[in-house]
Amino acid sequence: PGAASSSPSGEEKGGGDIGKWMRRLGVKPSSALLRSKKGGGEPLVGGRLFGALMKGWMPAAEPMVKMIHQHVPSPPQAQQYRSEILYSGPQDDAASRAMRACDPDGP
Repeated sequence: PGAASSSPSGEEKGGGDIGKWMRRLGVKPSSALLRSKKGGGEPLVGGRLFGALMKGWMPAAEPMVKMIHQHVPSPPQAQQYRSEILYSGPQDDAASRAMRACDPDGP
């Protein structure tokens, strides 16, 4: 009693029954997912176990990359409107024009 179980279906300190949570959500992790890569294959417990289960159930890497690709402008596009914030000199001089054009040969 009181100690965290290394079993994915056991009680975790303050975390409730992870096994019950996994069954309710239909999560069926592989045994490799439930073991530490750095700890010599030790079973994951607590927050590390929860993090591994969440990555297996709802991986976020691919959607994040897609979102960044869709919503973050390319450097040349962004430079068009960012140069006036970055450069405090006159907006019509050679340096400002070179910054907006991303010209590596500019002054």
